[in-house]
Amino acid sequence: MCGSKATRVISVSTIRRWSRTGIQPSIIKDIERAIRKLVAAGDIAILLVEQYYDFARSLADHYVVLSRGEVVAKGAGATMEQDNVRAHLAV
Repeated sequence: MCGSKATRVISVSTIRRWSRTGIQPSIIKDIERAIRKLVAAGDIAILLVEQYYDFARSLADHYVVLSRGEVVAKGAGATMEQDNVRAHLAV
């Protein structure tokens, strides 16, 4: 996944659960900017664990969708729409 880069796992969903009132949209944008800044630095890889499709799609270079521990879809982040990744998500 990342070769010689350090890896960080970020679960924005977990951050959302910690907040009893939810996270304000401006804070989500701050988190997105911080993730982009970390990636741009080039010395770490980010594994984003996220349940909100639009947020994940905006940041993904690559994606993997799991269902009950099995990979059901994977590909380039830029192809998530055409790969119909949304169809794998349940509400």
